[in-house]
Amino acid sequence: MAQIRGTAGYHLGGPQRSFGVPPNPSATNDPSPLDAIREQTSKIEDLLDTYADPVKPYLPAVGRFLIVATFLEDAIRILTQWTEQLKYLSDYRHIPWGITHLFLLGNVITMVICSVMVIARKHSEYAVGGLIGVVVTQALGYGLIFDLNFFLRNLSVMGGLLMVVSDSWHRKRFAFAGIPQLEEKDRKMYFQLAGRVLLIFLFIGFVFSGEWSISRVLVSILGFIACVMVIVGFKAKWSAIILVVILSVFNVIINNFWTPHHPHRDFAKYDFFQILSIVGGLVLLVNMGPGQFSVDEKKKLTFLANLYGFVLRFFLSTYARTVWLLTRSTRRRARYAQLSAAGTFEEWQEAAEHLDVVLGKDVWRKNPASKQYDYRMISERLDALKKARAEEDVAGMVNLLRSGMLRNLGNMCHRNLYCRSYAGTKLLIEEYVQTVAASLSWIAELPPSTLPPQTKLDIFHDTRSSFGRTSLTLQGGAIFGLYHIGVVKALFLRNLLPRVITGTGVGALIAALVCIHTDAELPGFLCGEGIDLSAFAGKEKGGVKRKLLRIIRTGYLLDINVIERCVRANVGDLTFEEAYQRTKRVLNITLAEKKGDGGADIPGLLNHITTPNVLIYTAACASNASGGLYRAVELLCKDHNGDVVPYASTLPQIHASSSSSQATGSHKGRLSNRKYGDPRSSPHARVAELFNVNHFIISQARPYIAPFISPAHTHSTSSSLYKLLGLEIRHRLQQIDTLGLLPVGIRKFLIDDVVPGSGITVVPDLGWSDFEMLVENPNRERVGYWVAKGERSIWPVVGEVEVRCGVEFCLERLWEEVRSRQPGAEERRRRRETGGQQL
Repeated sequence: MAQIRGTAGYHLGGPQRSFGVPPNPSATNDPSPLDAIREQTSKIEDLLDTYADPVKPYLPAVGRFLIVATFLEDAIRILTQWTEQLKYLSDYRHIPWGITHLFLLGNVITMVICSVMVIARKHSEYAVGGLIGVVVTQALGYGLIFDLNFFLRNLSVMGGLLMVVSDSWHRKRFAFAGIPQLEEKDRKMYFQLAGRVLLIFLFIGFVFSGEWSISRVLVSILGFIACVMVIVGFKAKWSAIILVVILSVFNVIINNFWTPHHPHRDFAKYDFFQILSIVGGLVLLVNMGPGQFSVDEKKKLTFLANLYGFVLRFFLSTYARTVWLLTRSTRRRARYAQLSAAGTFEEWQEAAEHLDVVLGKDVWRKNPASKQYDYRMISERLDALKKARAEEDVAGMVNLLRSGMLRNLGNMCHRNLYCRSYAGTKLLIEEYVQTVAASLSWIAELPPSTLPPQTKLDIFHDTRSSFGRTSLTLQGGAIFGLYHIGVVKALFLRNLLPRVITGTGVGALIAALVCIHTDAELPGFLCGEGIDLSAFAGKEKGGVKRKLLRIIRTGYLLDINVIERCVRANVGDLTFEEAYQRTKRVLNITLAEKKGDGGADIPGLLNHITTPNVLIYTAACASNASGGLYRAVELLCKDHNGDVVPYASTLPQIHASSSSSQATGSHKGRLSNRKYGDPRSSPHARVAELFNVNHFIISQARPYIAPFISPAHTHSTSSSLYKLLGLEIRHRLQQIDTLGLLPVGIRKFLIDDVVPGSGITVVPDLGWSDFEMLVENPNRERVGYWVAKGERSIWPVVGEVEVRCGVEFCLERLWEEVRSRQPGAEERRRRRETGGQQL
């Protein structure tokens, strides 16, 4: 030990495998797993005992000699390399010259005398204390106190020394006829336990050094299992023999310092004798047994098993975690790149699942437990639905579905449940929603003899009413509003597009284009090819200059005539009622609510119920007429003869004086006293009342709002700060609006719509280059760019939308199917199709 220390490469460390902690003894008569193992290995132990009988009397002496062999070799090394040792301590450790002599001389004398006392079994306690003192002083003197291999190897050596002390008390126990004192018995048990534990620390050192090979892995696994069995005291003698064999073979093959021209002769010799000391401790263990603190003795089993299990799990999990962290960074970057390069939702979902595995989020999804929702109730209801389906209990199934028809049942729509994983949420939640949908389909497919069609229709009607509906809300965006097309496309391709669609600003234009197309026509429109952009042709050159001249001459920044021609070219002269009859989509367009001089209110929400005869294209253009951007737009409608007339002319005579203000956005009218930020006056509250909407999917593309809303699965510090800043600005604006201090012309421009109820908000992932497009006119290339950006913004929330809306859309589909089987349904369908063709 006194050599100029270095470290040698060991090749016995291996991957740590979990070791089953022995269970508590059962009160039954069934044999435990430990008893079964004992029975299987008893024959091997009997055979070993038979062959070991001739050498058993010599085992204590052999073990003691091997333990002190490293100290005797160290003393001889110091004497033969006296000058080199003095020079090292003086030049490198900066120990004064005289003290170096005393240090080496004291070590030599202590090691020789104490080693002889151990071999002779004289005052073993004092001898062991002296040798442990040598180990500590040499670690400090040679500066190896923080060398991991040195530390672990010498812990094993001290474990062997503790076995010597225990052996001396063991022999003393049989030397006297009387029973030993309780204190001495306890000391013996604790020293045996400490010695067993310390002996195996050598193998932990092997894990952190050396190069891997197949043979090393196999030997290390076997050695590690034996070490664990030594620690817990289960078949400890047998395990110690295995370790003796492994260490002896390893020692002879690796540390063969006697071979000529060995490259590390001194290091190999040092390691050889130190391993001999550890082998000596194991030999004493074979002779004495594990002691009373062991599984073999079945004393204090529960406490020790739990303690050992905790320690082993800690080391195993730490080692596995370290290896996983070292390789995670590279795999994570590769999966992020695959996620960013995905061209379809299927590719994105596959990359998201792989990324979850790399980040360990798949484990979170598989574990149903979470404080965010009532997973016990969800699990119980899931089991009840499966049981009712298996037993074909129709009444029980219907009762279960009716009682649990809530969108946020058990708080399973909690936002935090959809921020942890890229691929989705808890698998329990996803399975529950899928099971509910499958159960509803099973009810619909039941034969009329089991459940009459009218009863089915009543069930689906009632459950639809209790569950509520979803509205897709498309808010603003200027040229960013083209992004809404991608949002609609992604939802439509996943069968998640709501029937109720609400639009504001540019979002109203997109909502109008979507709601005039049937499901068969939508794919062609959503690819961008079905949009007529001829109204913007020839407007690129001098665009910025032309806008500046317009605002100087007219006071308006943008030309509403271009927007009007574009929308009319794509929508035509369809009214809200005609569009609804054709597609059965509910189109809602919001306006800033106005009150004319004569007291007539212009509806803040236009749809097939409030304004069935209003032309859609005029309503969409009017929704864009915010102060300072566009000139006023006059609403047009169809009268009873089918002629297009101003909407004001259809109002009662009492409102005739208000016709001058029917141009939405005109400053001649005055705003109603209700604040736009008041939930009671919000057009979305009116949508909720008219169409039983209690859930909103909000596509936010306003350039002054979207940057302050973090996209899904964005957890960076900068994004959190942006979000916090946005929330603070919106809060201050709402306070100013409440006090009536916000100018009328910019209220609707800055104050975001108040949406009643829960919802999901998606925004485009915007870069600085995107804002350069704000003054550009749309073209085919730009449409494709923004459609792709819109699709990508929806992909991260598809799982959340499926959980929130999957049951709703299933109910909608099944209700339509059952209703279509009712008498007279075919005639109603034919009339609707005929009306659509006439349009």
